[in-house]
Amino acid sequence: MSKVIELDKYRKDKSRQKYKNVVLRGPVWFYELNDGIKQLAFKDMELIIQNVQENVMEDYHQALKLQHLNEFNYSVDDYIIDTLNVNIPFSIVHGIQLSRGHQLRIISENDWNNITDIIMRICIITHYQLWNKDAEPLFFVNQYSWDSIQVDIPN
Repeated sequence: MSKVIELDKYRKDKSRQKYKNVVLRGPVWFYELNDGIKQLAFKDMELIIQNVQENVMEDYHQALKLQHLNEFNYSVDDYIIDTLNVNIPFSIVHGIQLSRGHQLRIISENDWNNITDIIMRICIITHYQLWNKDAEPLFFVNQYSWDSIQVDIPN
């Protein structure tokens, strides 16, 4: 199942949204998107986790066979926790697409992939309670290379 979520609606800098039909020409700052990324992760968490579970199912069943386990002893959730290292960037099929929105067309494909990866990591960390604290997009920002998003966080 695919879900399209629109990041543009969650931008922090509302003053830029006064001109709804104008494409942004200046830089997009990560701090403007930080809260929106987290809100999107929370808003669509159940669907995202469901998609992750569906997309790891084949590997999960192979792991069950190799380790001579059954689904009662080792759940798909256990498999996700054991195999996905959320502390580093990873790639997984998830069925989530971000809508660029008119104003955020200047964000590169690489940066959209980074944002999607961060949303996935926040969902997994939060859903499976892997950390003692809330996962913030800012925790991950320096682990990626950014093309069109500026990552200097203002004071």
